[in-house]
Amino acid sequence: MWKLIIREITTRKSRFFAAILAVTLGVAFLTLTLGVRNLLLNAVTASTTSSLTGDLYAVGALAKNASTFDINARNPIDSNLAPVIEAVDGVSHAAPVYEGEAVLLDSRKQPVTLGLSPTTVRGSFPYPPGPTLAEGRLPTGAAEVMLETTTARRAGLKVGDKATLIWGGTAHEMQVVGTAGFEGPLGTATMAFVDAENAKTWFSAESRVKTIGIKVGAASDPKTVKDRVQDAVGPDATILLGETLRVEHARAVEKAVGFVNSLVQWFVALSLLAGGFLIANTFGILVTARYRSLGLLRAVGYSPRALRWLVLGQAVIIGTIGAALGVLIGIGATAAARLVLATQGWGFSTGLPLDVPTIALAFGIGLLITLFAAVFPAWRAGKIPPLSVLELAAPAAAERTRPRTIAGVLALLGALGTGWFGLTVSQQRIDWTVVAVLIASGILFLLGLMLLLVQLQRPVLAFFGLFTKGFNALPAHLALQNLRRYPRRTSFGAAALVIGVAIATAGGILADSARASLRTGTVSEVQTDLVVAALQPSTNLEQALGAIREVSGVRGASADIIQAPVLVRQGEDPTHQVVAAGISAGDAVDTLKLRVSQGEVQALSRGEVIMNSRAAGSGWKVGDSITVSGPVGIYSTRIGGVTESSLLNATVFLDPQYLRQTAASEQVTREFIFVRLDPGADGKPVSGSTLRAVQDRIQKALDPFFIFKALTPSELASTVSQTTTQVLWLMYGLLGFSVVIALLGVMNTLALAVLERRRTFALLRIIGLKPREGAAMVRWEAFFLALLGAVIGWAGGLALGALWRFVLRGQGLAVFSVPWAGQLALIGVAVILAVVAAGWPARQTLRSPALMSELAS
Repeated sequence: MWKLIIREITTRKSRFFAAILAVTLGVAFLTLTLGVRNLLLNAVTASTTSSLTGDLYAVGALAKNASTFDINARNPIDSNLAPVIEAVDGVSHAAPVYEGEAVLLDSRKQPVTLGLSPTTVRGSFPYPPGPTLAEGRLPTGAAEVMLETTTARRAGLKVGDKATLIWGGTAHEMQVVGTAGFEGPLGTATMAFVDAENAKTWFSAESRVKTIGIKVGAASDPKTVKDRVQDAVGPDATILLGETLRVEHARAVEKAVGFVNSLVQWFVALSLLAGGFLIANTFGILVTARYRSLGLLRAVGYSPRALRWLVLGQAVIIGTIGAALGVLIGIGATAAARLVLATQGWGFSTGLPLDVPTIALAFGIGLLITLFAAVFPAWRAGKIPPLSVLELAAPAAAERTRPRTIAGVLALLGALGTGWFGLTVSQQRIDWTVVAVLIASGILFLLGLMLLLVQLQRPVLAFFGLFTKGFNALPAHLALQNLRRYPRRTSFGAAALVIGVAIATAGGILADSARASLRTGTVSEVQTDLVVAALQPSTNLEQALGAIREVSGVRGASADIIQAPVLVRQGEDPTHQVVAAGISAGDAVDTLKLRVSQGEVQALSRGEVIMNSRAAGSGWKVGDSITVSGPVGIYSTRIGGVTESSLLNATVFLDPQYLRQTAASEQVTREFIFVRLDPGADGKPVSGSTLRAVQDRIQKALDPFFIFKALTPSELASTVSQTTTQVLWLMYGLLGFSVVIALLGVMNTLALAVLERRRTFALLRIIGLKPREGAAMVRWEAFFLALLGAVIGWAGGLALGALWRFVLRGQGLAVFSVPWAGQLALIGVAVILAVVAAGWPARQTLRSPALMSELAS
């Protein structure tokens, strides 16, 4: 049997190549999706865990009722515990982690950041735990700095150069005296090191730190030493193994980026759905094309079971080869994505971009999907009668559309039911249960769309036929007739493109809605003429404020809106850390107009807090009691309103005086300076030319500070929306890859259809169809097939995008926006590429002489 299986594959390479290509494409997309997920997760995890090199760590106790997955929910500890820890038997060194955040300027005096991530500045000690010195020496004194090796390379700085670090609103010129690194890359983080005593003065003046790193002696057991250190420090700190803390941070990061995991699961499910349709269609056409040869095997004694095993055995070989090639292509594509991200400042470890379990998972899923997709074609092969060897071609299969229609309607009803449930629950809260329900709803919707394609394509093809009646194009008429004659094959050929265009359309709607919401929200919020944005939030903006107020044409400048991390707890919910914004009721109307959907802004003046709508989606409501706590104190109040801000990324809003009563002074920062200009003549609004002139003067006054940029409200909105666009670029890459796979699926379907219809082409040649007209007919089939899939996929994607946008309306997608130009371009590019991809199947129609091919059969 295996000899026959292998001989069938080797003697019909062109036919089985299409099947291998189908499997390869599906597995490549799956591997790339999982690989990108690993890249993102590993990079973000490395930024928090690579610098945790200690054997043990002293950390604060968890805040009351806090989740163990909240990295920042641990209370700070006294750095003076370090000598106590170091005196314990078995401890070599104990190093308090004095650290803060700053902006590092590169050799061109431009900020070294990835997105809005600041540079971590940490105190260095001449002993571990800490980085390993790579070049130069450790910094001493207030004018020296040591850079992490990747950070130095990214900044274009080397030992001996001058580096500029900005924190607290002040620029510090420092000499680079060394570079150092950790065993693993820092991912998305950048880091600099200063003298430990100065780091304590600058960032931990109250001797409070989050962690103390502990190095255990070479001859000591870390677990034994851990118990000794815990006894020595008592309840003042919690001692954890270094591995335990690293795992805790990694799990916290994985939970924090749970949206990425959900998005990856969505893509994986869609890729499996599209790949299953593509592979099933391929095997179905292969069985039809080999109808007479399979009948011959039945005539010489092969049983139906043997024919089924023949097809399944070929599926095993095709699945193995295709999955292996797909994994290799996916690894290569992931490596290319890693290179692109590395040029943008991301740090990754060397070696394979995917781990062995992920590779095995992609390979195994590809093989299983291939076998599953071949089950129905194998069953069809077993039903071929022995006398079929005498037939000229396979009989036309009865198009039993009723079961498919019923299944499609049931799938759509299931999608509507789960979608309605998700929408209903999303009115009260947004959690991963809602996301999972909506993902299931989307998959059911697309599955129902696939099953109903036979019904949906008829009116669409009839509509296309109206345009071909106006001109004499025989190949176009024949192409439409072919698509109508084989509706099942047509639906399978368009299925992958329907899914690809649907997810691309839905993703485009979400991205454009996010941009439009940010732009509209920011412009409507800002009530001043100009806004000065700081690249890094600062605890002191007095020098910048003074420089702005001295500019001619400026009536006033204020930076009274503050932010700080606090711990909040509502009812019996766990305590967790959030960002709080301090804003007075007056500023919430005159400076930054908060859009309050429940309650009122004046609740701020009564000492109440206003919740962000995203927090309100978790079940918090107006009137509930809430406790806000921090290093300074505890403040209990009630929720007085629900708001949404595009500019302030805060969970709770309260009056600045109450925020200062709870948050540590060194954590209270300001990011924006709001500027009002002198009015024009007769009290008229400032003209555009005057506004631009004053803006230029303000920018010139702020240039010596390096980190400030004067913007109009619309420019600020564009800057905010650009950040969102950058985050979504990777998703666009996956969407584009899925469309490419779908287009190759169209080519694959047409190639096998040409092989299946060789007799039809021969007869058309006999009755006078020219070779070029035959090739043109195939290209027209590709055109109409791609247009069919693109139109139906666009309609389905529009529905999915609208559903998801409505669910996420409280998560920053308040405005529904469709990128019409981009969507039309997507459909146009898909159709053009499909016609180009049809070139190879079209050339196959020219290779057989008409009369001789018919006589030879």
